[in-house]
Amino acid sequence: MPHVNKDAYHTPEFAFMHELGHLMHTRITKKEMSVPDSFTAIPSSVFNIKEPSPKDMTECFAKSFAIAATGGTEYNPYDNISPEFISALIIYMQDLVDKSF
Repeated sequence: MPHVNKDAYHTPEFAFMHELGHLMHTRITKKEMSVPDSFTAIPSSVFNIKEPSPKDMTECFAKSFAIAATGGTEYNPYDNISPEFISALIIYMQDLVDKSF
């Protein structure tokens, strides 16, 4: 994190939130390569991954967390994602935090 890659697609703020998403799913599940059960349908339906591996799942979770945290700001590099989907991710992540911590 302290060394920004100038050629990276993601902003440093988005990258930080992405890594925080990894900490979150690990803290909730107590496993490094696992996501909350409530998240299992998201990768196939949203990110178009038919049979996601555990690594795919954790990356999708971290990306989803970062999108929710930075949605509607200049730090979110995914400007092609609908505001409705970002709102749904925000609601999901807030609910997950409320129930998990």
